[in-house]
Amino acid sequence: MTAADIPGGIVRGPAPLSTVFFLIYDPEASAPSVRRLSAGEAAARLYANTLNPLAHAGDGLDAAIRVATGRCCFELTTAELAPTCALLTATTDRSL
Repeated sequence: MTAADIPGGIVRGPAPLSTVFFLIYDPEASAPSVRRLSAGEAAARLYANTLNPLAHAGDGLDAAIRVATGRCCFELTTAELAPTCALLTATTDRSL
């Protein structure tokens, strides 16, 4: 498989971030699930998972808030690969 085989084509420049998924692996999940996050919850999750936020202006919180408020953010609990991918695709299609 090459990059040309990936659906959506090849982008040679910067691409805007439109959607953020926070993945939760649950080996007991019988089916995947998705839940939309508020901007506040998404910003808190982004901030908690950033690399060295204290090295940035506003201790990185301003950037986390900017990313979270300008995008659709979701929590995705995974299950088997095929249904998880289908749910991810459907959610992305609806949110764009």
